[in-house]
Amino acid sequence: MSKRVEPSRNCVALAFIATFFFSTGFVVAQDEDRATLEIGSQAPNLDVKYWLSDNDGLFQHTKTIEPGHVYVIEFWATWCGPCIGVMPLMAELQEKYRDQKVQIISVSDEDLDTVQNFLERKIPGDAAKRTFGELTNSYCLTTDPDKSVKADYFRAARQTGIPCAFVVGKTGLIEWIGHPAELGEPLGKIVQDAWDRNAFLAEKKQKREAQLKAAMAARKLMNSINHIQELANNDQTKEAIELIDELMNDKELASEKEQFAGLRRQILLDSSMREIESLVRANQPEKAVQRLGELMNDRQFAEVKGAVTAMRVQIMIESNLDGADMAFGDFAEANQDDSQILNDFAWRIYQKHEADQNVDMKLLGQAKKAAEVAVRITPESGAILDTLAHLIYVVDGDLDKAIEVQTRAVDLAIPLQRKDIKAFLDQLREEKKTGKQAKKKKVTPDF
Repeated sequence: MSKRVEPSRNCVALAFIATFFFSTGFVVAQDEDRATLEIGSQAPNLDVKYWLSDNDGLFQHTKTIEPGHVYVIEFWATWCGPCIGVMPLMAELQEKYRDQKVQIISVSDEDLDTVQNFLERKIPGDAAKRTFGELTNSYCLTTDPDKSVKADYFRAARQTGIPCAFVVGKTGLIEWIGHPAELGEPLGKIVQDAWDRNAFLAEKKQKREAQLKAAMAARKLMNSINHIQELANNDQTKEAIELIDELMNDKELASEKEQFAGLRRQILLDSSMREIESLVRANQPEKAVQRLGELMNDRQFAEVKGAVTAMRVQIMIESNLDGADMAFGDFAEANQDDSQILNDFAWRIYQKHEADQNVDMKLLGQAKKAAEVAVRITPESGAILDTLAHLIYVVDGDLDKAIEVQTRAVDLAIPLQRKDIKAFLDQLREEKKTGKQAKKKKVTPDF
């Protein structure tokens, strides 16, 4: 009778999963040596096609970069969430520096209708119910469909994502390039003539070198992980462990040492599981049980001790090894709060008894105890009551008690299980009535 929800077979097949996430917080930029526009370069003039806002005429439709002025050239798009997210900041900064010869110019490369339609939309959640056009009216919002300005700035600087802002200083040189959310501090210093371009470049160079170093370490690590997995898959456990040990001593990969330790344990465990499965297939269950006992007592595998113990007990039961009853009794006591595990093992032991009739009565008695504990934990489970009724019938031979428990099991059974559970109740009642055992179907145990 197939009516049990099988527990996870993590005791048999322990997955080999080693995933490494590098949260370095950076994206390595394009090679800056190939950029034709960078920090310190002369800022190109502007050839913007459409100006949609200019603070009601306060700002000129700038074409030439004028000395003594500061310009923020920001690239954006209507579909870009982060671009929309920084619009309030752009408006705030423009208001703050409007009288200090600062002009913020946001440049899209979309067609005019697309941008105009966007500006007419209401700002979601805005208490004043403003449109995006009203929000951005304090600075210059533009679009340049021929992409000439984007080519002169964004592409020339080898930038790859928007929003992206360029700050042109009072001498007409590019002073800063970055995300507009980080614009506040450098813009303030540039306006106040307190900006140190060389210090910024030195800091940027240092960050880039650190990023490249981290990228190289990441590449080295991933290549090593692939090699380790290849070795492990080819049963070259010794070689895989040696490579892991070598990587654990690599100072450049010190932050990944704990991850490597976990991978090392997993490979050793997988190798041991393959060895144990081979012993079982070779009909050497005693050696398999001995090996599992060693794993149970190995502190580095403490996290999977429960699964390893379950596998050991399972092999002892299936192979009719001496001490299976005591091993299962200890296992049941250790899992006395888990009705699913208790019921699963108790039912499998009963099935084995039905299949070959050579299960030791002491083991059947332990299975009955486990089923009784499972019923106490989950008294409203028809499946668990059914297991107990079967074992009462086999171990105690108490037909009346078995009928009583099985009657309750039928009442509580879920629809999918009720037919099978009712069939056993009918069998018990027929035996009670006639005094003869019904002919039993051949059972294939789940072990």
